[in-house]
Amino acid sequence: SGSLDIYSLSTGSLVQSIKAHTGPVVSFCLRPDSKGLISGGKDKRVVVWDYALAVDPDTQSKHISLIEQNALELTEVVHSVTYSPDGTKFALALQDSTVKVYYADSLKFFLSLYGHKLPVNDISISSDSQLLISGSMDKNLKIWGMTFGECRKSIYAHDDSITAVAFCEGTHYFFSASKDGTIKYWDADHFNLIQIIRSHHEGINAMSLNSDASMIVTGGHDRSVRAFFRSEEIIFADEQREEDIEREQDEETAQKADKTRLDAAAGHQTVGSLKMGEMLSETITFVLRELDDSNKEEGKAAALSPLLLGKTPHGYLVAKLEAIKAYELPHAISLLPFSQCMSLLQLVHQIVTGSMDDSSALPAISVELATKVIMLVAQHHRGYLVQHGNLAPMLEALRDALRRRLQHRIDTIGFNEASLAFLQRKMEAEQNATFFDLSKRKFHKKQQKRKPEAEDS
Repeated sequence: SGSLDIYSLSTGSLVQSIKAHTGPVVSFCLRPDSKGLISGGKDKRVVVWDYALAVDPDTQSKHISLIEQNALELTEVVHSVTYSPDGTKFALALQDSTVKVYYADSLKFFLSLYGHKLPVNDISISSDSQLLISGSMDKNLKIWGMTFGECRKSIYAHDDSITAVAFCEGTHYFFSASKDGTIKYWDADHFNLIQIIRSHHEGINAMSLNSDASMIVTGGHDRSVRAFFRSEEIIFADEQREEDIEREQDEETAQKADKTRLDAAAGHQTVGSLKMGEMLSETITFVLRELDDSNKEEGKAAALSPLLLGKTPHGYLVAKLEAIKAYELPHAISLLPFSQCMSLLQLVHQIVTGSMDDSSALPAISVELATKVIMLVAQHHRGYLVQHGNLAPMLEALRDALRRRLQHRIDTIGFNEASLAFLQRKMEAEQNATFFDLSKRKFHKKQQKRKPEAEDS
């Protein structure tokens, strides 16, 4: 709303609201002489205020108020305003990515500091009024000399926009906060990173230090306000730097491993899946050509190609499908053109249902592999399969055949279990020997070994 609100610390109540700017107030700073403050707003104005005493007409009580002393009209929106501790100058961070310094008494222009690529969010001046630091949306910190305006150092400091900077009283050490959720402690003389504080789960919006820099208070986008207190622990910058480098390397390695694993698991494009897709496409073309040649030579002794490695065309296809890793199969099938996907579906149908003339030459294919191939083809070409019903009979035949094979597998396992149980009972009766489940015996032995270890501990 563009107002400056004055509150009573004792009661927490609003004492007075002063209309200061026509647009929102972006920043204000108390004057070093303790006689007033300066404010900057989005109305492109900077206003210098003096403290004054006002009387409440209702209660006749006195309270502090503000009187406008002077104003500076600008051509850019103000992002931050701060006074030099000696009270002779004040600095403004502007929308045009520059920092401008003015004389505090006359409001005359002194210096323009330019070099940031994006607007500056916050600025701070050292207690001896010799250095100025600026933190920008371009993720860079810049350290400036206040006498001539030279840029002494530019540091790529954070992984996201820098939102706040602040010098420590009586030193050239300073803190920076960023939307990457970290607070960093710096040495402006040697341009070294001293410490990284990681606490917020999201970006930091504001930061403030107390008078002796023994406490930092931050407010974050994670809706939390956090206070950090200075400890007596000694920090060695070199050790801290090595730990940060190791942490970054570990995080980078973990991210690469997770990306590779997720890409592979999700069937994303990898070198392996591309190779498998090309191999599967060549295999389908080769198998169809071999089947076509064998059909032309019907009634004659068909000569099998040596490239089949002694297998039938259908057996060669099954071997190639089994050679593709499970996580590469989805992407390999997605690389096939529609015509080859339909050919693959027909070849799997022939293998599963036994529709070939010479059924004894049918190769064995696992129910799991056949089902996965059918489901992947149906997933990639669902629209065509739904709109055209000419493939419905083949898909229904595949479903019934796979169900019969699965039931046959279940029956076989049940028959084998019953046969083994019968043989066990027969051998126990004839030899007076008792058979044990070896897996259970191993489990009991492991349990017995663990008990003494637990008692010793």
